[in-house]
Amino acid sequence: MASGLAPIAELPYLETLELYGANPFDLTPLRSCENLTIHLAHDTPATGTHLFPPERIVRLP
Repeated sequence: MASGLAPIAELPYLETLELYGANPFDLTPLRSCENLTIHLAHDTPATGTHLFPPERIVRLP
């Protein structure tokens, strides 16, 4: 699991994050980012998506 997303949780004004890649991203550290919408490439694996409202996780084509 990629574990490098925790520092992003310290950016309170970040509204959008786009993630691409073949390695899985653990979104768990970002669960406290209330204004953040995460855009994931359609084939990018991610864990922790269940911690977010559906409208905050967007799968890109």
